[in-house]
Amino acid sequence: MKISNVSPKTFIVLYWLSLSLYIFSVIFDYSTIHSIGIVFMIPFLALATSSKKEVVNGYFYILFMAWLGDVLLLAEKPSTTFSAVISYWGNLLAISALLQRKLVGSMLSQIQKKEGVYALLGLGIAILSIIVIIEPYAGIILIPIIFYGITLILTGILSFIIYSKNKTIRNRNLILGYVFMCISAITKAIEIIYFDNNYYFFWNPLFYALGHYYFYLYFTHKSKHNHAI
Repeated sequence: MKISNVSPKTFIVLYWLSLSLYIFSVIFDYSTIHSIGIVFMIPFLALATSSKKEVVNGYFYILFMAWLGDVLLLAEKPSTTFSAVISYWGNLLAISALLQRKLVGSMLSQIQKKEGVYALLGLGIAILSIIVIIEPYAGIILIPIIFYGITLILTGILSFIIYSKNKTIRNRNLILGYVFMCISAITKAIEIIYFDNNYYFFWNPLFYALGHYYFYLYFTHKSKHNHAI
């Protein structure tokens, strides 16, 4: 339901402005600006969503879990990093649940299809390889990383099956969102485990923002039925 009279484009501009502040703060080491960019980026996307006429039920929960993970990472402590990965995992679980509603049959039946098998092999090898590489350095966050990685694979399978069945612009946005989120997750994992700061991976917030933006386009796409994906 539309709850704001402000154009969604206004909030999208603020979303990208927050990203610009975030990247600027990473490059030039301004911690206060860094926090501002992180705290406001996802809420601006939520406000843009609230300004749309049609939104998939459950999408605000996806945004909330993503925002919670972002805020928890600001503390840069092992316990909050652990909780942040759990939040991101909840974000992915919610996305998977919404995508599953679009398909007929169980998750297992989707994996057994040709498109599912190809996606499982490709994504499984790539993502699990990353987990194996970072495992010696992961410490207490290894377990949530494993669950996150597995869920990332399942989300990818659903995304590619949906796109293969109907190659629309909307489903293309779904694939782009997933791909950018994968790249973001990989660079963030390497950053957290191998480096004490994020100066080496200032591209990560860009991939992260692009992923959420394309998911936003997918989940707020105008359709004949509000509940449809």
